[in-house]
Amino acid sequence: MSVNLSRADLVALKETIELTPVFEGRTQAREAIREVLRERRPSLLWIEASILEAVARRIVPVDVPTANLRSKLNRALQDEHAQESNTPRAVQEAEKGGPENGGVPHCADDRRLAAGPTNM
Repeated sequence: MSVNLSRADLVALKETIELTPVFEGRTQAREAIREVLRERRPSLLWIEASILEAVARRIVPVDVPTANLRSKLNRALQDEHAQESNTPRAVQEAEKGGPENGGVPHCADDRRLAAGPTNM
């Protein structure tokens, strides 16, 4: 899978992996990041989803860049899982948290439907 990260994100990810104890896929992640950083203009980071999940789980958000990085990686993983199920993430969230499931309405039409029929 691919992830679009800025140079600052890539550097923060590289530093995070350097500080992280050994885990499965660590070497592949380091090599993929190193290849992208060597490019003059960083392009997409191509990495296996399982390795990206392992990296994202190990990021401890101790400052803004690492918190931002963890958020971006988690979002990319969510999007990848949503594409695998052929259902957009927004639709999945609406199905999980819509008014019919006791969640917060997503738009004015949902609020009207949740409130029930009105006399006009």
